[in-house]
Amino acid sequence: MKTSRDQKPYGFSLIETVIVTVLVLVLAGIAATSVRSNVQKNKLVFTADLVVTALRKAQTEAIDARRFIGLCFKQDSSSGYINIYRPDLLASGLPSNVDCSDNENILSTYRFKKAVTVCANCDSNVNYNKSIFFDAGGFAKITNGTKTNFEICLMNPKMADSNCAREVEVTSAGTIEKIKLGQSGDVGTVQANSGNCSCSS
Repeated sequence: MKTSRDQKPYGFSLIETVIVTVLVLVLAGIAATSVRSNVQKNKLVFTADLVVTALRKAQTEAIDARRFIGLCFKQDSSSGYINIYRPDLLASGLPSNVDCSDNENILSTYRFKKAVTVCANCDSNVNYNKSIFFDAGGFAKITNGTKTNFEICLMNPKMADSNCAREVEVTSAGTIEKIKLGQSGDVGTVQANSGNCSCSS
């Protein structure tokens, strides 16, 4: 006859419970880090795609309207954003300024994801409050009408250095392309990089 002493106890011991709890917390921490990293990467990729969309929209507006259309990068306390606008023109037909002051003629606005910013300290020649223009032929130009290549460096400082930057290039011929970190585009020989813009380590 079996006694209660011969029966195996049911349930988990305290040590087993602690071990399982620790393992679950470690795995949850790893998963949370991965999710945060993906969220920040998606913000950067989304914003780079948004910049490409805005540039193509400005280019199309210029062709359709048969006049110069400007695209300006702006920033407020919330985030960065892009204004596509119809600049005042000189008698020569060229834009009267490059400082994004023609806010009364805004055609469209595109807002960045939070944390993503324009970095002028890499190989970018575009910064906040500086305009890119497209003419009636869809060519990229500066305010004096000269065809120009533009490089726009976008970064997310909440990401690690190895992944925190993307670049959008606009050729003088009107080609618009997104360049991944570490790759070179058609415009510059310098690879897309974070330059002197600081990202987390």
